[in-house]
Parts: sequence; structure tokens; C-alpha cells
Amino acid sequence: MKPTVEGLIDNLQRQLDTYRHINALEKEKQQALVDKDTQTIDKIVVQEEQVIHSLRQLEAERVAWAASFVSNQNSSSGENLSLGKLADDYPDLHDLGDKLRAELEELNQTNHLNRQLIDSQLAYINFMLQTVVGDTKPMYGSPGTLVQNTNSRYGGSSLSLIDRDA
Repeated sequence: MKPTVEGLIDNLQRQLDTYRHINALEKEKQQALVDKDTQTIDKIVVQEEQVIHSLRQLEAERVAWAASFVSNQNSSSGENLSLGKLADDYPDLHDLGDKLRAELEELNQTNHLNRQLIDSQLAYINFMLQTVVGDTKPMYGSPGTLVQNTNSRYGGSSLSLIDRDA
């Protein structure tokens, strides 16, 4: 079977559709992170793994298409043909490349925001764990009275919420 540009274009279109799908999943995950909905996050992660597997297959197929097409063109015409020149000759390839770049940039931005949300939630969890374990000193005693600060320069009791000695 002789490789065709149409086969390469089809592969790139399937990759674009797959990246759009994973982008939609990332945005769903973002909302689930905001809502702290761990069950939905787990389901989305499973779906993402399947989509990533598809992307790996499509990428391997694309590399094979591109390599075989370029090598066939080079051997038949004797000229040095690059994928850049191929994109210049086929506007569909150029347009798909632009759309793929835009989709990947959007995915990168969504992933960055999701990472910030996850980091924020992890910091909160760490703070809460430290509070439960006792690594932090509570400001209030029971029931709602200020804890006495024995290191205070004001005679062992702190009258404000701000520790000026820190």
C-alpha cells in the first residue's frame, strides 16, 4: 500500500478529535476538583488513561505515515522532501497543524490550572493533618478562650491575635 497524504491528514484529524476529547475531560476534572468530587475525578482519570493510550497509538501511526510518505517521495523524485514542504503543498495539513497547536496550548493551560487546584487542596490537607497530629499550636482553647502564650513579653498572656514575637 502506497502512503498518501490523505492518510496522514486522516490521522492528524483523529489526533485533533482525540485531543479535543481529552481537553473536555480535563475541564470536567477541573470542575470536579473545584467541587471536591473524588468519585468523578476517579472516573475521569480512568477515561483519560484510555484516551492517552489511543493518542499513543495515533502518534505511532502518524510517525509511520510521515516517515513512509517522505521516504517514498524522496526515492521516487530524488528531491529532499520535508514535512514542512509537504504542509506548504497541502493546506489541509497546515490548518490541522495550527488547530493541533491551539488545542495543545489549551490543554496545557487547563492542566496548569488543574495542577494549581490539586496543589492547593494538598496544602490544605497537609495543614489539616498537621493540626490533627498536633504540629501546629492552636490559638484558641476550649471553649473559645485564647491560649496563654508563655513566651510573650507581656507577662505570659497574649491579648491579641497577632504574635508580634514571630
